[in-house]
Amino acid sequence: MMEAIKAPRMRISHNRWLMVGVAFVALLLALTLTNARPAHAAYELTGYDYINVQTTHAGTWNNSPYIQWSKGLEAWYSPYIFQGEYKRTYVVAKQPVYCIYAKITWHYVAGSVSWPPSGSGSATSDGFLRSCRSSGQSYPTYLTLSGARYARSNLYASTLTVCHTTSSTAYKVCSQNKYYRPY
Repeated sequence: MMEAIKAPRMRISHNRWLMVGVAFVALLLALTLTNARPAHAAYELTGYDYINVQTTHAGTWNNSPYIQWSKGLEAWYSPYIFQGEYKRTYVVAKQPVYCIYAKITWHYVAGSVSWPPSGSGSATSDGFLRSCRSSGQSYPTYLTLSGARYARSNLYASTLTVCHTTSSTAYKVCSQNKYYRPY
């Protein structure tokens, strides 16, 4: 009879497994860090929209207010993230009024969201930021919208609504413009 010839069994030592594991981790780190971006470069500028919203008594101050639109840097988890940010945007009373109001609405494909958030200190029940004059004054304090920003996937536009009232019982007189992000 013929005896079966057995091949010698190869044993990989624990040191070799450790070396394979370290090499694998090093390879993964090298692949993930090659596309890493610095934290300050999370968005790249895509364009500007200059703002001009006026009612008969209130409106945006004429120091060239604008919305800065940015796109999130391409990444596998967020390819369509966009951000809009209001810059140098102040709402002022042009004539003596009782109150001035402002509201920003951000529009995205599946809906919209407004700023200021309901329940915040100066927000009214209908979602407007409000500034009313004090007794003895003719004008309310200006409202600043500078720095108001929102980022979301498929964000495509923002609406700025500016209103004023001439007395505590008067209806709001409003004007609004919608600004679309550049593509």
